[in-house]
Amino acid sequence: SYTEALRARGQLTAAGETIPMGVPPESASFVRGADEILGLLGARCVDCGTINTPPSIHPHCISCGSTKFELVPMARRGVVHTFVVNHTMPAPFVAPLPLAVIDLADGARVMLQVTGRGDGLEIGTPVELVLRRYAYERGVPVYGFKAHAKTTAPSERPS
Repeated sequence: SYTEALRARGQLTAAGETIPMGVPPESASFVRGADEILGLLGARCVDCGTINTPPSIHPHCISCGSTKFELVPMARRGVVHTFVVNHTMPAPFVAPLPLAVIDLADGARVMLQVTGRGDGLEIGTPVELVLRRYAYERGVPVYGFKAHAKTTAPSERPS
């Protein structure tokens, strides 16, 4: 692979210890119970109805600027709006790592990792959101949602 070739030439070296994801072990029970992450909540604007995600970083509506929100559960199904498959990733991630912007059935838009290698992923591919372990941070599992694509293998597609 290209990554292995760069490492063999000495042009790509490990930078040492990876930067922690910021989840200290003592917060595991907080993260497991965090409605925003595990409950998949969005903030619906009271004035215009736009769903803002994630609610913790959007103090103003992305459409109208309002600050009035109500927390709502977001749809668990949608379609791929756009995507990329990263083939070179820093630790602790493993390449290939597909990422996609998903248009959810309720109108919200989220960016998530996609399960699998990204084979057969296309714009418009139907997906469902599934809870998965992202990594271990100092011995504590870190969970979040990933998009699971409903794709067919290239050999099964009609020509």
